[in-house]
Amino acid sequence: MMSQREAEERAKELIQQGRTIEAGWVLMLLSQAPDDAPQSEIDGFRHVFFAGCKYMTDVLLMPMQGGARAQEMVIDNLQKELDQFGVDFAAELRRRQGRAGKH
Repeated sequence: MMSQREAEERAKELIQQGRTIEAGWVLMLLSQAPDDAPQSEIDGFRHVFFAGCKYMTDVLLMPMQGGARAQEMVIDNLQKELDQFGVDFAAELRRRQGRAGKH
């Protein structure tokens, strides 16, 4: 597994190459995958990450009735949903760390 600094440098290189999603994947992998995760899990995680990005791109590019205002509402709702996910995910990580510390 690469260090935080190495991951950030790699992400910058990928963004300069026009590979923004891959850059996000590199940073996500570093922050979420255990160091001893099997390659099969990492590969599966990558597929899910890219599938989520594909879906989000499709939603954002979808023509909508209601024009710009409808698009703004979709983006606002996506942001709210992702913000809530972040809160829930952070709480889950804290719970897991608390359980790990009790063993």
